[in-house]
Amino acid sequence: MSRARSVRLLLGVIAGAVATLAICLLAAPWGGPCRPLRHFLVEFVEVALLERERPRPPRAKEPLPAAARFVAHGGGEVAGVFLSNSRQALDSNFERGFRLFEVDCNWTRDGALVLVHDWHESVARLFAQRPGRPTLEQFRSWRMVRGLSQLAAEDAMAWLAAHPEARFVTDVKEGNLRALRLLVSRFPGLQGQLLPQIYRFAEYRPVRAMGFAEVILTLYAKNYSDAAVVEFARRHEVWAITMPAERARGELPRRLAALGCRVFAHTVNEAPWVEALTANGVDGFYTDSLAPPPPAGGGGEAAPGRRADRD
Repeated sequence: MSRARSVRLLLGVIAGAVATLAICLLAAPWGGPCRPLRHFLVEFVEVALLERERPRPPRAKEPLPAAARFVAHGGGEVAGVFLSNSRQALDSNFERGFRLFEVDCNWTRDGALVLVHDWHESVARLFAQRPGRPTLEQFRSWRMVRGLSQLAAEDAMAWLAAHPEARFVTDVKEGNLRALRLLVSRFPGLQGQLLPQIYRFAEYRPVRAMGFAEVILTLYAKNYSDAAVVEFARRHEVWAITMPAERARGELPRRLAALGCRVFAHTVNEAPWVEALTANGVDGFYTDSLAPPPPAGGGGEAAPGRRADRD
């Protein structure tokens, strides 16, 4: 057997072993001893795929209107209640000057999309119900604290249609691509008022293929390294990259700013944090209780940050 053939056979065996390990890790449950290795493998594959993308030239950040610097987290606080995702939260915080609303989306047991942060703590805190995933009918029958009104997807989109200056920043807890496809298919005329968040690099192209020209990469669900996030931003145009406030204290915001990439931080409820993170290159903030400054000259602003062109 020639030396070259022996090397090829050895490489084939190594490749097969790596592929087998990858399949086992990806098929393994998220918990247990395989979890760190699985995270590493997923990130390794996603970062390797980035190398196939052509870097885009750095560009200056587009300035944001004042209302676009603050995102009402879970619809924003209303009547002392956080993360209610309720109609009253949207109404109240729209009046306070918010135009970007992060809304938490989950699936009911019968496959309906509704606005609720989770089926555990939020169910007990907001509805005094036992934790668990209800049907849509059950969800609608629950009574929320303080007389607040819960919203199914169609209710939320009707509110959005009545407020053309507003945009929803989606936070889909599971089945993100499925939820975005549903919203686009059922409410095509409102797609421009949706600002979808993605949680993995691999979601970028499918979401862009749905017709979304603007996408937010949020980092809370995946432990991507700073280097991997920078490489992603170097090769993809995003509306912003969002990260936890603690991470935004590091060097990542400045590295992204050098590429012309906007950075948002969550969840920020104190003015000194806004000042400190702004000085570190952060452009905007998800908040429960801080209010955006009034627009210069008064009056409403168009849906903030929305690009007129679509590609």
